Amino acid sequence: MEFGLVASAIQVADTGLKLTSTIYAYVEKVRSADERLNELAFHIKVTSEILKQLAGLFQKELTARLITADAVAVGKETIEACSGIFLKVQAAVDKARQPGGKWSFPLKSSNLFLLLANVERHKSNLQLLLSVSLYARLAVPQ
Repeated sequence: MEFGLVASAIQVADTGLKLTSTIYAYVEKVRSADERLNELAFHIKVTSEILKQLAGLFQKELTARLITADAVAVGKETIEACSGIFLKVQAAVDKARQPGGKWSFPLKSSNLFLLLANVERHKSNLQLLLSVSLYARLAVPQ
């Protein structure tokens, strides 16, 4: 069982879910908020849910025996990339909160588009890893 991978996945997933709530609160309060923020929050939420599923699957002994070192390396790399993106978005959200409860979002449209594309790409990588792991688990007799 790859405890480091599981712990990282759970930690990044929790960070992503908290971040999603914060972004949704921002979008709700600021009428001029870019609609892509909703989309970004949605993809962060889905990515976080996939991370939780992946962590749960990797905790199972049979899955742990089937996973190759390469799959673990790809998982770790993707989780680290997601964490980096989540931290960038969190820093922007923290910067957006001004004293007195006002918000101003410091992400330019092009930066927002790039973050969104990166989250979607890493989400796809995680979905593929999850699918392959599930298939391997189902294909091998218990």
